[in-house]
Amino acid sequence: MKKIVKITQMKKKRIELGLSQSDVARTLKVATSTIGGYERGDNPVKVECQDKIAQLLKTSKAEIFKNSKACR
Repeated sequence: MKKIVKITQMKKKRIELGLSQSDVARTLKVATSTIGGYERGDNPVKVECQDKIAQLLKTSKAEIFKNSKACR
């Protein structure tokens, strides 16, 4: 079974920047529910989205995934 990572810092950074899940979803061209899934650890984050998320949230991938927890 694949390990899925809960991005614990993503929601925090998104809120700090005043971005909604819809804002992030539009930028990544995914459904809003996908962003919620990333934040909860329900959906795996595609490699190609990781850099875009970090850029949008004005941080590094290392910072976003810091303290992340494997959910499965």
